Amino acid sequence: MTLIGILVALLVERALSHVREWREHAWYSRYVDWLAGQSWARWVWETPWGLLMLIAAPLSVVALLQGLFDGGVLELLGLVFSILVLIFCLGPRDLGEEVNAYLRASENGDQAQMEEIARDLGVAPATGRGGRSQSLVTAVVVQQHERVLAVLFWFYLLGPVGAVFYRFAAGLPGLLERRDCSMDLLEMTRRLHAVLAWLPARAVAGLYMLAGSTDDALANWKSAHDEPLEDWGEQTWRLLAEVGCGAMQIEDGNNRPVDMDTAESLQEALALVRRALLLALGVLAAFTLGGWLV
Repeated sequence: MTLIGILVALLVERALSHVREWREHAWYSRYVDWLAGQSWARWVWETPWGLLMLIAAPLSVVALLQGLFDGGVLELLGLVFSILVLIFCLGPRDLGEEVNAYLRASENGDQAQMEEIARDLGVAPATGRGGRSQSLVTAVVVQQHERVLAVLFWFYLLGPVGAVFYRFAAGLPGLLERRDCSMDLLEMTRRLHAVLAWLPARAVAGLYMLAGSTDDALANWKSAHDEPLEDWGEQTWRLLAEVGCGAMQIEDGNNRPVDMDTAESLQEALALVRRALLLALGVLAAFTLGGWLV
């Protein structure tokens, strides 16, 4: 049932890709806004324990419904529930559409649109052409993990509650950065995101390695491992970026800019992450079939 739910959710999510308002995860943002407007909940923003109210409270509702629909005559409703939850946890926007929109804006010389899309991808303003191209490529391989593959990973392991947990953990730091909250709370949300991303990020890096140039990706993985960053959370995103660039045979480093044309490198990045998704579905299918045969 889990694999069926994943396949249906991916197909429906793809069909609804043009409905932008469905893909912004505004439902969780509205919950945070509502909580911010409650006088009794002011303590939430002043202590790291506020994380329980921000995540555990809505997560418990999903867990309750998941348990209610588990097995028996309600199993079909459970499948529908799982599909709906996964649809709303994927994204929020289609990566291929964003990249193609960026390339169209580049062709039309629309600098404002280019900067807006780059910000959505998590790319800081670039100082040079090579730096921007490299940043966009690494953003694509990281965002595929954040928007799709990590969500599928936790959904496969824990069901709807796993997908929702990762989506909350990934989105909350950005929401809190725009609010007046304690630094301890903000730091705890970032650490929670890093903890949940640690294992799927390495699984995704392995998929990138298999989906591209394995030797180059493995060399970059070893390089990232041999020269770790002090922040173990940042090390996760660096590993994804370097392995992804290695899989595309693109050197990664501040002093080694990408030689490929921006459009060419972005299309290659999209091809890589799509192959990685297909590999992920193949792996999940193999585990599912193996479970049926045992």
